[in-house]
Amino acid sequence: NNFVTPRYKKRLSLQKVLEQNTEDYNIKRATIFLVKFIITENGEVENIKIVKGITEGFDSGIIKQLQSTSKDWRAARYKSVAIQTEMLYQIKYLNSITR
Repeated sequence: NNFVTPRYKKRLSLQKVLEQNTEDYNIKRATIFLVKFIITENGEVENIKIVKGITEGFDSGIIKQLQSTSKDWRAARYKSVAIQTEMLYQIKYLNSITR
């Protein structure tokens, strides 16, 4: 296999890191949150863009948490060379109890 995708290197899952400080947002309707970002060759997070947001506060909280993961990524590799990769991260809220 000549291609390896980016990997988040910390013990705490990316989901837990990104959803820290978002518990205060009681989302009561089914919705999807979608963000895209780039992992650089150095494992940094860049160009964060909300594709489908929920509220301004929720969105900015996720962006802040995502920015805090910069340098915590192992870059994607193609033929053993680190490459820049665009990532999508999605959170599905089915209702106020289930994600």
